[in-house]
Amino acid sequence: MFEKASKLDFAPAMYNRAFLLFKMSWDSSESEEFLFDSIHLLRVCLDNCDYIPDAHFLMGYYYEKGI
Repeated sequence: MFEKASKLDFAPAMYNRAFLLFKMSWDSSESEEFLFDSIHLLRVCLDNCDYIPDAHFLMGYYYEKGI
């Protein structure tokens, strides 16, 4: 459902999907692909709306870790 809603540019769903991809990257052999997809969704989410503080936090985490 997050995927369908994020394709309709619903920002909270984009963040939720990005967070799930972030969590999936911990336990997967395709972790790099999941991280890049997560970052792309976060960028689109933050471009569409600026009122999701958790999206800012996750993007800051990526910058802090150098991802």
